[in-house]
Amino acid sequence: MSRILFVRDDFLNDKARFEKVVVHGHTPTPEPHLDKRRIGVDTGAYATGLLTAIRLQETRQTLLQARI
Repeated sequence: MSRILFVRDDFLNDKARFEKVVVHGHTPTPEPHLDKRRIGVDTGAYATGLLTAIRLQETRQTLLQARI
């Protein structure tokens, strides 16, 4: 389990495709990240006031954002 805590940079910077798209948070970025391998929705709401979520419906991806 502890190994998972130290793979963040490897995971974020790797270009290899996964079998499925991974949806994740816990890595704040100024904008959501969407590509063929991962969707990062952590926009640092605790510090920026911008809360981001994603609605996944069949093949559609809809970003939802709110200022808190």
